[in-house]
Amino acid sequence: MTNGDTGFVVDVDTGSLFVKYKDRGGLVKPSKSVIVVCRETEKCFNRMKAVLGDNLPQASMLPTVVSNVVLDEVGTTTFTNLHSHMFDSTADNNHIFTLIKVIVACYTKIRMHHLAKQKTAQITGVSIRKELSKLILFKHQ
Repeated sequence: MTNGDTGFVVDVDTGSLFVKYKDRGGLVKPSKSVIVVCRETEKCFNRMKAVLGDNLPQASMLPTVVSNVVLDEVGTTTFTNLHSHMFDSTADNNHIFTLIKVIVACYTKIRMHHLAKQKTAQITGVSIRKELSKLILFKHQ
């Protein structure tokens, strides 16, 4: 898979070292298709961040909009082992598209929580109590 921005080949298993580090025997490992969908979703967030600047996205239908963009980009190239099953179901009940939409919705929820947490930390600044916890406790404040 080539990265359009830089032209070099992107290894889909880049996070595999981290997954191996965090695995203590029961971790569910993502497939390459899930990683591709998550990367494309992150690209959508980066494009939104470039357009909005420092503001957070305010759309109520954000997961739906992002999932439609991701479906346009990677809809038929992911989950190749399910392509024969795709033709067994109707167009409105396509499991591949439903699976991609669910992955994008979960990723969007996690990413929005992260962006909101960053924004809150930026607004409130450094917590003095967290930095000087021992001093505050010793002075009974």
